[in-house]
Amino acid sequence: MKLEVVMRIGRDYIQILEFVREHRIDLIILGRQGKTAFSALLFGNVAERVVRKADCPVLVVPQAFREAGAAGNAEPATASRVRRST
Repeated sequence: MKLEVVMRIGRDYIQILEFVREHRIDLIILGRQGKTAFSALLFGNVAERVVRKADCPVLVVPQAFREAGAAGNAEPATASRVRRST
């Protein structure tokens, strides 16, 4: 697994989808932050837009799962820990 940090300017979901297509990514994993129904209606939801428009499967992780296991262990995932596991 290769970990890469990328910064782009533009509409969030459009930039995610373009990056996925450019790099032929076969699975998108997104964290979802809780929003009120009103703010989601007014501003939209990035995860929902990506799920609807992506050409590959999308796994949306709820906000409650802030600490995910890295490389199959129970330790909280950090970028450095993920890099070490690859």
